Amino acid sequence: MTKSGILILFLFCCLQLWSQQYNLETYTVRDGLGQSQVYSLFQDSRGLIWIGTGGGGLSCFDSKEMTTLTTSEGLCNSFVNTINELPNNRLFIGGDNGACSYNGNEFRSLTTDRGLPVKQTSRIGEKLYLSTGEEVFCFRDDSLSLIHQSSAIHAMCTDIDSSVIWMDESGLQKKLGDQITTLSSSLPFSSALTNDLSIHEGIIYCSTYGHGVYQFQDGIWKKDPVSKKSKVVFQTCFFDNEIWFCTLDEGVIVRNGKSVRQYSMNNGLSSNTVHCAIQDDWGNVWVGTSGGGLVRFSGQRFKHVDKDRGLPGNQVYSVLGTSDKVYLGVADMGLFSMRKGETDFVQDSILNNVKVKSLLQYGNQIWAGTEGQGIYVQDPDTAFWITRADGLGGNWIRCMTTDQEGAIFVGTAGGGITELYPMKFSPYKFRSRVYSSGIGLAEDRITDLGVDHLNRVWYSTVSNGLGVIFPDGTLLNFGKEHGLRSNSIRSLELDRFQHLWIGTNHAGLNFMNLEADTLKIQSLPEDLLSSKNIYFLQKDQEDHLWVGTEKGVDWVQLFDDRRVLSVTPFNEEDGYEGIEACTNASNMDDKGQLWFGTVEGLSTHVPGNGNTVKQAPKLSITNVNLFYKSLRDIPQRIFMNDWGGVKDSLIFTYEQNHVSFDFRGVHQQYPDDVQYQWILEGQDKNWSPLSKRTTATFSNLKPGDYTFLLRSCLEDGECAELSPIVLRILQPFWQKNSFILGSIGVFLGLLFLIFWTRLQRVRRNAREKAERLRLERDIIDLEQKALRLQMNPHFIFNTLNSIQGLIASRDEKTARLYLSKFSRLMRQVLENSREDLISLSEEFTALKSFLELEQFTHQNCFEFRFESAIDESEYGVPPLLIQPFVENAIIHGIVPQGAGSVVVKARTENDKLVLEIEDNGVGRAEASRKQKTHKSTGLEVTKERLALLPTMKDGRGSSIRFHDLEQGTMVRIELPQMREW
Repeated sequence: MTKSGILILFLFCCLQLWSQQYNLETYTVRDGLGQSQVYSLFQDSRGLIWIGTGGGGLSCFDSKEMTTLTTSEGLCNSFVNTINELPNNRLFIGGDNGACSYNGNEFRSLTTDRGLPVKQTSRIGEKLYLSTGEEVFCFRDDSLSLIHQSSAIHAMCTDIDSSVIWMDESGLQKKLGDQITTLSSSLPFSSALTNDLSIHEGIIYCSTYGHGVYQFQDGIWKKDPVSKKSKVVFQTCFFDNEIWFCTLDEGVIVRNGKSVRQYSMNNGLSSNTVHCAIQDDWGNVWVGTSGGGLVRFSGQRFKHVDKDRGLPGNQVYSVLGTSDKVYLGVADMGLFSMRKGETDFVQDSILNNVKVKSLLQYGNQIWAGTEGQGIYVQDPDTAFWITRADGLGGNWIRCMTTDQEGAIFVGTAGGGITELYPMKFSPYKFRSRVYSSGIGLAEDRITDLGVDHLNRVWYSTVSNGLGVIFPDGTLLNFGKEHGLRSNSIRSLELDRFQHLWIGTNHAGLNFMNLEADTLKIQSLPEDLLSSKNIYFLQKDQEDHLWVGTEKGVDWVQLFDDRRVLSVTPFNEEDGYEGIEACTNASNMDDKGQLWFGTVEGLSTHVPGNGNTVKQAPKLSITNVNLFYKSLRDIPQRIFMNDWGGVKDSLIFTYEQNHVSFDFRGVHQQYPDDVQYQWILEGQDKNWSPLSKRTTATFSNLKPGDYTFLLRSCLEDGECAELSPIVLRILQPFWQKNSFILGSIGVFLGLLFLIFWTRLQRVRRNAREKAERLRLERDIIDLEQKALRLQMNPHFIFNTLNSIQGLIASRDEKTARLYLSKFSRLMRQVLENSREDLISLSEEFTALKSFLELEQFTHQNCFEFRFESAIDESEYGVPPLLIQPFVENAIIHGIVPQGAGSVVVKARTENDKLVLEIEDNGVGRAEASRKQKTHKSTGLEVTKERLALLPTMKDGRGSSIRFHDLEQGTMVRIELPQMREW
């Protein structure tokens, strides 16, 4: 191998020191992938990873399951060249047979009549640009507009200035606005060999087949160094500060500044042919291979460097992170430093072959505590030693710390604790005071030191427990009799809540509340941590506790009252490669970066860089069910958006009161840690407990308005909240206010109507009763009047006088005859007057008796007869109805002229009973002339009696009419035919 080749190999190996470490996980057809040839990748806004295969359709990975869609589900192409997302959140899928969109439920073809093949896509804002191989189109609002047409377009991309760049037979072209510019017509390679175009920081990267990668900037083509590793590059991608090159036969080549690393089948990649790569929102890099399926590069929480990666030695006994450097005590090789962001370790030559067990930053000085040689102090201007000869209790340094007064306390192995205080006249001279077992120190072998808020110095020992030095020099010791699990203590840590944490040798973790009235040592459960054998304790910026053991590190999250919230163990599977920690070889720098020294190298943990546990999942509603039926399948689908989402509100009837929500929280790094909480405001008072259930069901909902709130969280990370979903259960019509008010109104109206009707009925009954009483009274009056009329004194006087005349003339026989007739008439009148109706035959009988008596009293000056065309016994009439008219005819019509006749007729006409009384007397005119002052009371009474009779069938009432004849008068009485009496 040439010297230049050896140099390149050396640089390639050494420049990987602080590169991000990854776990590789492969997904194949066995995991549900549609095909092992992956040609395109895309992460959508929901966090789903979409995989376009070379013949197996479109696959989707939701962080837990892989599903595949093919042409049988409506996919337009089995060979998927490109995947993108439209502004309406629908997926755009392009292949050799055209393009289609997908809304989570169904595909819709976007292919034109020509069946355009779609090779590449790139989106800027609301516009999606696509290349067909001969044209560049802009797709917007479901319509295509031609941007450029050529005989062959080999690659296309877009820039942040909304320009579109493509490579065709004319060279490198750019369209910005309406202007097309040729960026380069002279190429260092054939345009037909172009596989991909991409832009990063103003540089255009052209990936080729056979010429590696070229960079184009300011009109100049420059060959990228990766071309020395691979001549065929399918795609160039930019993730964080790294450039990833997808190659034909070299796997993935990654460049970070000058550092280069490679992933191939030699170190876990499933195939050396890589077509495409993307980075998701959690920092994972997904790689599509040819024949090897899909590979995920999972970013770890830790970065690690060891001897194989350039560290001088594997055992890191002390660590100190400053604002710009990291200092390490490496094995027995001395002190090394490395500037942050760089990869070279620099050794302090003075400390060569010296074991550094403790490091301290004191102002702008770096203090290094060594094994057997005291303390080495590195000042920006000079360096000096502090040893036992300068007042140290011993030269075997184990730990160092400073108090609030600026004093430095040094714990030694066998020499107790030394307090150093700089002298004012010289920064390199110190006053010293030694605390040893001879003056009350628990033990001279010190393992760790700490200073609390009262400036008390706490120390731990190898075998005699815990002690404290008060500011006045007083000493106090604690042991197992005070609650310690073990008197062998390795590490101490003080937090801002004034708790002292005590890490023991094989006995777990103790703690002490330093603000308590009585200092008391307490213990955490022995099985809380991965191991009871504690090597270091280190608080982070949140005052949570990192615990190093021989099995890795545990992250103990604490509440403010110092109760344990959770414990997260990290080991080799989580990227912590050092495993067994070194004693008290930990440090947190001023930027919150944690450094751990282990027996297998140096590990670091950077908050926010790879610590994906704090990132929230991407939460979305996937479906809504009504009585276990998806809204997509019933008329209520109008409330659904694409992908199972919900519009502003859901509105159901009162019978549709069983609703469930299906949801999904996607976290591509820690899918099993995703938990959910929900609340239905309007029904629930509190959020549900954290759960891994992905369905929330609500049944028997009462009518009203509800708000569904949902959030997803990691066990020890942030939460993502879904926009509120308003759920309205409509009231049945009988529960609506309008109906209730209307019902109350109707009820009150009915009550009023019933009351009013009852009142009217009572009033009507009262009126009817009063009217009936009045009628009865009137009838009685009329009957009395009629009786009085019929029995008027003239008739009675004349009849009795005539009978008396017969008696006087001793015509007793005739007198008895007429007296008998008179008594019979009186009896008939009295009997008939008790009835409302009598038969016409009875009326005629009484009338005949009356006429016979009238003939008798008027010396037989008239004749009478009855003419009837009916059966008188079948018809009823009021009693003594005809008598007044017959009497008038005799007295006023016949008597004045001395002779005459009276005829009473009865017949029926049109359901009427017609009675006629005819006389051949002087007539009404002559009678009226002779008796001007006479008023016919009997006629009025009779009319009133007839008015009380029922109406006839034609609706008319009874009537009395007078007709003047040539000689005499006829009275016509019309009555209803009354057959019941």
